[in-house]
Amino acid sequence: MSLWVFDRLRSRLSWSRLLGLFCLPLSGLQAQPNAQHLSEADFLTSIPVAQAASGIRQSLHQTPASVSVIDRATIEASGATNLPDLMRLVPGFQVFHVNSNKFGVNYHGVTDEFPNQLEVRIDGRSVYLPLLSTVDWTSLALHPNDLERIEIVRGSNSATQGSNAFLGSINFITRHPSLTPKWAAEVQYGSRDRKHSHLQHSSALGDGFYRLSLNHEQNAGSSQFKDAAERLYLNGAYAWTPDLQNNLTLRFGLDQGHTRIGYLFPNSGFPDKERYISKRDYQANFQQLDWSKELNSGMLRHLRVSRSDLQLDEMPPSTEDLVAFYRDIPNFGIATLFQQLNPSFVGYREKGKVQTKDLELAFESDKHQKVTHYSGFGYRVESAESPVLLQSGLIAQERFRVFSSLGIPLNDQLLLNLGGMYERQASLGSGQSLRSALNWQMAPNQSLRLGYSHSERLPSLLERHGNYQILIPYPQPIDQANPNLEPELNQSWELGWLYEFTALQASLDLRVFDEQVSRVLVNTQQTNGAGTKDNLGGWHNRGLEAQLRFQPKTDFWLLANAAYIHNRTQQWSQGVFDNFVGGQLLPRTTLSILLNWQVQPDWTVNLTHYFMDNATWRKSYGVLEPRQSAYHRTDLGLKYQWSTTAGQEFELAGRVENLWDRDYQEFYPENRQERRFLVRLSMSID
Repeated sequence: MSLWVFDRLRSRLSWSRLLGLFCLPLSGLQAQPNAQHLSEADFLTSIPVAQAASGIRQSLHQTPASVSVIDRATIEASGATNLPDLMRLVPGFQVFHVNSNKFGVNYHGVTDEFPNQLEVRIDGRSVYLPLLSTVDWTSLALHPNDLERIEIVRGSNSATQGSNAFLGSINFITRHPSLTPKWAAEVQYGSRDRKHSHLQHSSALGDGFYRLSLNHEQNAGSSQFKDAAERLYLNGAYAWTPDLQNNLTLRFGLDQGHTRIGYLFPNSGFPDKERYISKRDYQANFQQLDWSKELNSGMLRHLRVSRSDLQLDEMPPSTEDLVAFYRDIPNFGIATLFQQLNPSFVGYREKGKVQTKDLELAFESDKHQKVTHYSGFGYRVESAESPVLLQSGLIAQERFRVFSSLGIPLNDQLLLNLGGMYERQASLGSGQSLRSALNWQMAPNQSLRLGYSHSERLPSLLERHGNYQILIPYPQPIDQANPNLEPELNQSWELGWLYEFTALQASLDLRVFDEQVSRVLVNTQQTNGAGTKDNLGGWHNRGLEAQLRFQPKTDFWLLANAAYIHNRTQQWSQGVFDNFVGGQLLPRTTLSILLNWQVQPDWTVNLTHYFMDNATWRKSYGVLEPRQSAYHRTDLGLKYQWSTTAGQEFELAGRVENLWDRDYQEFYPENRQERRFLVRLSMSID
């Protein structure tokens, strides 16, 4: 059987317990204010305020976990043209191109091309895709131009955000309509026939402000594999403040287009230098309402309601494709019979519909109170259908969660952070995640944090229910559901030290961690040939992460990140496969540095450099990819800015990615990264 078909197969409340975890006084509770409504002072301090770690607005000296904040200036200086590239600037993260237009973002996980243990949110709305157990980065209706900042929790955040934040979490925060130019436009041209155009408009409307952002982008992919993509997407927001007590924000987005997908690894069964590349169309949309209300007690109540839909439609292989790439089909007659017996068959099985509905009600105490907390509950309904992933038909599952975070000052220097979440998946089990941290403010510019978390991750919809078989012409089972899966478990310790070098305009964030990850869901093969999920995997991570921000002059600053991780992955049985061989699989060292130098008032140079050590990624069915060699990548950018007497601001920028034209790969051996060029012209009117 061809590797393109099978080598990437993916098997894809007790009330007393609730009261025991979350019996907290509800008097004086307040909802989480929207992160994009933080005051100007929050952004002007050397150490920013973040909410992602606990839901409570806290200085990074006070958070219960390590948090990295990527602000607007860093986003612009990075030159990133997609969201995953921004994560290269965070210690411990690995970002890779699966092919030209398919991305993976991983943090401390022994992963395949579908990283599944990282929560990703946009303005607090989860974009984790239960149909594929990962994030589809090409259908989020969002561009770096639309971002104000990003908050990244390095370490498990399940106690605040639930199962998917098992190893870490990301929250992309979009720009508030009142803070963006009235008009903005941009065009980009670059290597691989890249074209991108952006148009944005913002204005006041009644007692609020609105923003609309329209984007179109396309590229031809690599010259060898022609893995092209094209998309058109729109996102918008309306922020309305009818009175001093209420703040409502409505967000929506549409994204549609196509991506050509394929696994670019050596395959002796394929024609020479050819790989099967499939076109995958998609349509996505979302709607979100956030409502914050100040209660009479001076507290805030926060309500978030969201809905998202995604439809994936991978094109089936042609008869010629089946003969060329499918070992068991020797001629066109057999190929025609195969198509008749398996009308829904597609090569990579990215086909189906998924819908997520989410409701969250939370209360946050007033920041002036001695004990602060953020508490509430959430309800989520996920439904999906796919003829090649969920052959049994439409699957719907409900999840209910209750959560609470507490900040308890023990004295002027010691802060105790406690957090917990209980999740229940209707009739399918439950998970509990707890976290504690002791923060010691040793001096106004220095703090030490000791934290522990016990995090459980419930299986995703696909992991629990995935099932599929084909006829060739006899029944051949591919995936088989396993209803007896347990939650994955992550028990982790961390020691964090944050120091501000006030005289140097610098800050240093150090994190030492120890993570014991067990009961990991991995693919095994049954005696009938079907693959299924089971809780057999695990690994142990120990290491150090560092982030340095340094601005010695007003016209020069740098951001440097480094991570060292000692990873020991255990062996596990794969059924009729050989045992999975463990050892050091994650890259031992990763580095990144961003320099931004304003040479003249209208000229700016920025330089980024990335390094990733040797890595060995998993294939979807459990065995290992060939070891990926370490690589360096250097990008150089130059931009010129000018304005007119009419108030128009212009910017002309050029960028070279992989400046020294180093030949390297990020995931698959044949997905080679060459030097690329990009030119951008933008205009804005306030």
